[in-house]
This record gives sequence, C-alpha cells and structure tokens, in this order.
Amino acid sequence: MRKRSIHLIVLALSLAACEGADLAGADQAVQTFRNAIVVNGPAPACTSDTPGDYQVLIYRDILYQNDCRILTLGLYPTDASLALPHDSISSFKVGSQVRFRAFRDGVYGGAHAYWNTDMNFLGGWDNAIGSARVEEAFRRADCNDLRQDEIALYEDFDYKGDCVVLSATQSYPTPKEMGIEDDSVSSFRNNSSRRITLWPDPGYKGKGVTFGQYRQDNLVPNSGCFLGICTSDGNNDEASSVSLTP
Repeated sequence: MRKRSIHLIVLALSLAACEGADLAGADQAVQTFRNAIVVNGPAPACTSDTPGDYQVLIYRDILYQNDCRILTLGLYPTDASLALPHDSISSFKVGSQVRFRAFRDGVYGGAHAYWNTDMNFLGGWDNAIGSARVEEAFRRADCNDLRQDEIALYEDFDYKGDCVVLSATQSYPTPKEMGIEDDSVSSFRNNSSRRITLWPDPGYKGKGVTFGQYRQDNLVPNSGCFLGICTSDGNNDEASSVSLTP
C-alpha cells in the first residue's frame, strides 16, 4: 500500500480534523504506547452510560444511542476490534485520562483526528471510522516526550504527522502491532540502547535497514552513482515491521 498524499479536511461540530494535524486541545499532552496492546476484538458491550477514566464508549447512532461498545487503552486496527459495523460510529464518550484517535481506514490509515471530549458527529466523521487508538492523555501529541527505552515512529519527515510511541523492549511484526499505517514511516526517534531495524515486509522480512542506539533519522533514500550506474537504497515509506535488538 502506498502512502496517501491527499490531506482531507472535514468539519464536525466546528472541529477541524485533517490528516497529520494536532487537533482538539493540541496543547495538552497525549499518547503513549509502552506495553501497547492490539485489541483484536470484539470490544465488549457497554454496562454504563458513563465511561471510566481510561475508557471510551463508542455508539452506532448520534446522541449516544444504539450498540454501545467499551474501548480501553490500546490499538484497534479493524472494524472487528471495534465490534461495530464498518463505518458506523456516530458518537462517543471519552474518559478523563484518555484520548480517542480515529482513522478513516483500517490499520490506522487515511485521515485522522483525535478528541478528549464527548462528540456527536453530524457530518464529516459520521459513519467514517475504520480503526482507532485509545491513548493516555498525559503524553504529548507529537511524541516528543520519549522516556528511556522508548521509540517513536512518524508518518512524515522531520518528526511530524501521525506518530506512535512504542516500547524498545520488544519488536513489532506487523503494522497492527506497530500502531501506525503500513508503508508510512518517514522518520523515527530511538531513545534506547537497542538498535532499530525497519523491514519492508511483515514478519521482519525483506531487506531491513538498521540504525544505531540513541538516534533519530529522516528516512531519505541514499543514492549514489558509479560509472553511470545509479542505485538507491532507502527505506522511506516502506516499514511493515520493526525489530529491536541489543
């Protein structure tokens, strides 16, 4: 899958939401995925109309009605994990310690937006969510608050766009576990003593590119020519799995 280049702009109750943008209280801290859990679903049915501090309640209809499901901290890459029909979410309620980040396509693809308040969709994002992440609300949206033994993956160059913070103590065999769109990583930060290898195929396959410890990089292709023969050996927009090694 190729990285999308079209940025979509939509409005929902006066909230602008565009791909790669910081929205809805962007000055507040968000996002950690230390010990991130991929939720393969189905999300359980709601037992209350009020979310817990670390919960998001999603509803099939506006005004918080019909087919309510409980989401907790973690990664929700598919409709099956959200446990509602494809593109059917019309409202949600957000707990006090989390933020709800939604994506138009499956596996964190397409335009995205995030909210830390309850929302009824009257247009734009109504019936348009294909995957989601429930993030802790005290981490920064730009992933620029890495702790020891964490890495951050970014959708765009210069550490911008959608990003995700992951523990450096484990590896991530597919985009579902990575928490970011397939073939979209354009820069990264590594705040650990481990080496990070980006692989073009799931399961750590293909020609991986390894980077050193405590390092950050833009994944610009490296090109060179010799006797009129030019080669390019870069891995921008190619990562489908990530491994961390001593």
